[in-house]
Amino acid sequence: MSRAKGILMISYYYPPIKSMGSIRAYALSHEWIKSVSQINVVTTSNRNRLAIDRLSINEKINIYIAKTWDYRSITSLFQKNTHYSESTKQTWISKLIIKLLNSFPFNRYVGEGGIIYEERAFKIASQLIESKNINVVFSSFRPYTDHMVARRLKKKYPHLTWIADFRDIHVDVLKRNVLFPAFQHKMNRIMLHEADVVTTVSEGCRDHLIKYKPTVHVVRNGIFNQEESSRSQLAEKFTISYTGSLYGTMRDPSLFFEAIKELTSNKHVGDDIEIVYAGKDGDSWTNRIKEFELDSFFLNKGIVSYDESKKIQERSHINLQLTFSHPEVKGAITGKIMEYIRAKRPILCIINGVTDEEIENFFTDINQSIVVYNHVKYLEKIKAFIVTAYAAFKESNTHFFDVEQPLIDRLKWENVAKNIISLA
Repeated sequence: MSRAKGILMISYYYPPIKSMGSIRAYALSHEWIKSVSQINVVTTSNRNRLAIDRLSINEKINIYIAKTWDYRSITSLFQKNTHYSESTKQTWISKLIIKLLNSFPFNRYVGEGGIIYEERAFKIASQLIESKNINVVFSSFRPYTDHMVARRLKKKYPHLTWIADFRDIHVDVLKRNVLFPAFQHKMNRIMLHEADVVTTVSEGCRDHLIKYKPTVHVVRNGIFNQEESSRSQLAEKFTISYTGSLYGTMRDPSLFFEAIKELTSNKHVGDDIEIVYAGKDGDSWTNRIKEFELDSFFLNKGIVSYDESKKIQERSHINLQLTFSHPEVKGAITGKIMEYIRAKRPILCIINGVTDEEIENFFTDINQSIVVYNHVKYLEKIKAFIVTAYAAFKESNTHFFDVEQPLIDRLKWENVAKNIISLA
């Protein structure tokens, strides 16, 4: 453990919201509280507006609510679901709004968090620093507002060690998610100048962040202890599930659908197969299913709770991982992959884009799972993988998945938390 005594976390996405954005902060805080005297978390008043299910929080972790009035506050007044499908995001006006919300200086005023959250969080955090034995402040992108608050705290209280964490990159050439990219890069360099430690989840993200800070540490997302898993029984039908988003056309299931269509047509797998989707892009997924005439094998779960998502993964005979790569955007080892590893089911990973050595290397420790690319030459490999899993299912409804223990040990949140705080 480092010299950390008291840790202050600026975290817009902190439970009770169970989402990939909040799990990292939640897991780190619950590991750190075992070794430091106090954990204080400043989070958004939107937390109850956004929550669809809850994670229990250690009573030793102090939660402080910063009043927030941002676009999520407004939209939550009119609809319970504040997550937007990819089809909704594809109009030109939606794309422009997304760029505005992601770009300096607009992200400070109209993006997630916004100026009211920033000012309230800064005031609360300042009071905590002056009254408690806090010497480490941790913030994580996204939203960028959390970093803005942490930067102001570091400038006001130079004794603090500021850990600036990135679960994603800010300027993404593939998503084209910001206005005036050159200006955004400049602002990122200014923002991170005060940071003592910069951490991120993959080598691909680090390649971007070293443009702003010469030293960036890769500390991947983690997995919870296996004994905490419900270990659901496998589904009665041969089930292949995808629990995630599509990001427009960047994550492409076409090759998978083609494989299933050929296997069912040739009777290499029977009618006892089910393709399960859970997420916000059910309409897009349904349309693609219809294109390949796979309607009879499809089950759309829609948006489900975090716990239900885990159960789907644990009951599946194969979990499908769709991701993308680009010469300038690689290494998308997402929190979803960590969930799949924890579920202990075979993983079929299809990368839409160029060769991604980081993902391939990561999967070398994951047995009975494969990485392929969205190209027709990989179709037979996908089919063979599915047929092998189906044969195990028909024989005894078993699976054939295993993970090397050293990888499990590295990915435990306990070790991830130690790695991050040791840098402080």
